[in-house]
Amino acid sequence: MILDHKPLLLISLLGLLSSTAHAQQTDPGVTLRVYEVNAELNSIPQIELDQTPNLDELRASIDFGNQHFGDHHAPFVTHVIGELLVEVPGTYTFMLTSDDGSRFTLNDALIIDHDGRHGPTQKLSEPVILEAGSYPLFIEHFDAGGGKRLMLEWRHSEAVDFTVITSDNLRAERDNTRVTSPGPKRIAGQNRPGDRTALVDVHPGWDLTTIRPAGFEPKVGAMCFMPDGRLVIGTFDPLQRDDRELPDIDSKEPDRLYAILNWDSEDQSEIEVVEIATDLYEPTGLCVVDGELYVAHRKRVERLLDLDNDGYFETHELVAEGWEGWNYHQFAFGLVELNGKLYTALSTAMAPPNWEGMQDNAGPNGPMRGGLVEIDIEANTAHVIAGGWRTRCTRPPRRVARSGPATGTPSAWWPTGRSSAPGSTACRRRRSSTR
Repeated sequence: MILDHKPLLLISLLGLLSSTAHAQQTDPGVTLRVYEVNAELNSIPQIELDQTPNLDELRASIDFGNQHFGDHHAPFVTHVIGELLVEVPGTYTFMLTSDDGSRFTLNDALIIDHDGRHGPTQKLSEPVILEAGSYPLFIEHFDAGGGKRLMLEWRHSEAVDFTVITSDNLRAERDNTRVTSPGPKRIAGQNRPGDRTALVDVHPGWDLTTIRPAGFEPKVGAMCFMPDGRLVIGTFDPLQRDDRELPDIDSKEPDRLYAILNWDSEDQSEIEVVEIATDLYEPTGLCVVDGELYVAHRKRVERLLDLDNDGYFETHELVAEGWEGWNYHQFAFGLVELNGKLYTALSTAMAPPNWEGMQDNAGPNGPMRGGLVEIDIEANTAHVIAGGWRTRCTRPPRRVARSGPATGTPSAWWPTGRSSAPGSTACRRRRSSTR
């Protein structure tokens, strides 16, 4: 048991507490909320606002053991929310028991700080002077593993023993629709997936595989699976303007394709990365049709061939072209196949002709930019079947009417992400997601 000896300071502080008006719509007890998180916890984290908890229930008292946190496994964060009803004014001492850390505030004043990783231990507050009335109560708690425990007790100065605070002295805001949702919740300040944070989860119809071979950290613009099981990725590293100079996009080093071997190995040291193609510029679409590899990059769509069967695609055959690529925002997004046709989407330059400083990087976009392009593989022809987007996510035509312009971006400054249709060869080949 831990006791801090600072009674005069705390009494002086809590003497300023004022009772609050009793809420009109309340129920006896407190609200218990549990938030699963994906982090190693050593102290109480701040849960990012506006997230639905994994558990939200009305409880009669603040006395929770292993079986009282629902079917939720560590690590998780607990919030206890309610009001403390003081009927008998006087001096009270509180005792907080927790496993792991916890923190108790009353009317926004810190009463007990029992944070950190530890077993089921108690900590006493300093004496608290309370007038009769209702005080907002909030307890934070986390569990990092092992046993689970959270209990709040109190004792009036004229009493001998501590007692658990029950619904006789607790009120919770009435909530007839306690909404919960599965999955880990975000911690304030914690990066999201895509910002060098591990992907939390994927749709249950997919498998999640981590592919992080040592020393290989490419910027990935496209991926697909070959018939032999190799995972092919394309690097994406376009030149960008700074606040002084415009890029000469034709001067950049070509991007490359890599084959990832043993990508599903649990031992990252067994994963092998092999370069299989180059002389490509911002490849943002890959797919396999009838066993052959196709790539969409800045100005064209090509078929890649390995004629000498050495594993390197040295031969590039033109399948479609006809669109310009003079601006550093002009890409060919995605590549999917449907019924023998390929589809890619062409983003537009975001610089108007009279934009100061843009020089030859400004001008009107060509007629195919901002459009969804259909490519006839046999005839090597391409034409626009829908247009009017800033950046369009590639989808076969059967999805255009349903998805509509909402999947693109009409403004100059807000490009959206790109996606491949679930019906594409690459997505069907492996039910897995890489991170």
